Amino acid sequence: MRVTQSSTSGRSNHNASDTTFVVRGVCDGHLSTAHWRSSALTASIEVMRRVQAAVDDGEWFGYDSGEVVEASVSGDYLAALLAVMRAFDRVDHVDLRHGRSNTAVGVAEQQRDAVG
Repeated sequence: MRVTQSSTSGRSNHNASDTTFVVRGVCDGHLSTAHWRSSALTASIEVMRRVQAAVDDGEWFGYDSGEVVEASVSGDYLAALLAVMRAFDRVDHVDLRHGRSNTAVGVAEQQRDAVG
């Protein structure tokens, strides 16, 4: 998986309205892409169905730091990103951007199969 993150500041805001992301990978045997822009998710029907199931099931994502985020597509980009990544069978690429900067500040590559 390739993760690219761009930022205009060093501190993250989960509700940042200027945050966008694109996730590419495989869902139900098909190459799929999901886009988050202006706090709205656009994706294939199957990805949307799986994201909605995660939201409806009240799934939570936890971190070693103790922070938890509930799956959502209601404004919190981190909750949406995690729900979208869970929806994919395999995530190949994530592009996360904060603000207007197009400069990548972090890139990591590894293969990952979504847990689901």
